Amino acid sequence: MPEELALGDVVRQLALLMEEKGVVLVFKNEEPWHMLFFRMKQELKDRPSFVSRLRFDADNRYPRCRELSEFLHALHTTCTAGVENPSYDQLELDPKITKVWKEAQQRLSPETQAFLNKSLQMASEEFPHKPNA
Repeated sequence: MPEELALGDVVRQLALLMEEKGVVLVFKNEEPWHMLFFRMKQELKDRPSFVSRLRFDADNRYPRCRELSEFLHALHTTCTAGVENPSYDQLELDPKITKVWKEAQQRLSPETQAFLNKSLQMASEEFPHKPNA
């Protein structure tokens, strides 16, 4: 069982891994983020307990989680991740901040790293990729 992480921990670690793999960190179109976490809740049995508690609203064309939306916007408003004006299409991670995230990544248990790798595989299916990635 992966160690206990919060939503923010998983988003930050996945964002770091996704950027390394050439996956576009979409911002304006949140659908891939919501589909990823919805799939994690439905498909992954070995997961942090917070995933089970995420609530998805099915009134949209895709399942939406308010808590996830709020966290993604907080990444931007706290200057942890930037978005280029005027399109706001994708997040750009601040290298000074990601240095701390990478250090935290080194301390994760093998079970948590396995969970993140499975989630990264799902993200690769849900998110667009950068050209030549």
